[in-house]
Amino acid sequence: VVLGLSQGATYEQVTALMIRMFYILTLVASVFLTMNTFVAEKRQGTLDLLYTLPVTDFELVTGKILMNFSVVAGLLLLLDVIYIVGIAETPFYQAFAAFVGLLTVAYYAVALGVFASSVSESPFMALLVAVGVIIAVDIGGFYSGLFPSPAREIFSHFHAFNQFLPFARGVIPLKGTVLFLSGGVLFHFLAVK
Repeated sequence: VVLGLSQGATYEQVTALMIRMFYILTLVASVFLTMNTFVAEKRQGTLDLLYTLPVTDFELVTGKILMNFSVVAGLLLLLDVIYIVGIAETPFYQAFAAFVGLLTVAYYAVALGVFASSVSESPFMALLVAVGVIIAVDIGGFYSGLFPSPAREIFSHFHAFNQFLPFARGVIPLKGTVLFLSGGVLFHFLAVK
């Protein structure tokens, strides 16, 4: 931030940098919030009780995801209003695109955390599974240049951090939106299974 300001960066550029940091915070907060979702149910023995209720597995997982997503979305709204709009005085288009991008990332990360919790026996194993997937998706795109031509283009599309960058600049890209929402739907589906 200091380097950007010393070179004459605008408020929009500095805010875009802060939004990228909020992206990382959203991933971390979502995974930490959800790592104990099903693990606690298994340890306390209440998961068997939940299976006897007249709800389907889809409804159970969707309820857990929606509850955690609403907490993260509320925090993101607070962050967006206080920092991005209030303190940084960001233009509306950039604040709106950042909020939409962070919401899609939150859904992806919450669904991933709930999935990791559903396949693990301890919260730390759930954390490792979720962080492993996030690292593979976020950092995997950096190594796309090591692959031959058709694989290079495919792996470069799965680089989540690069797909989030347009949101930070104030653009809502179709590719980034599809990546995060489809990742969320995939892990939502896997958690149900």
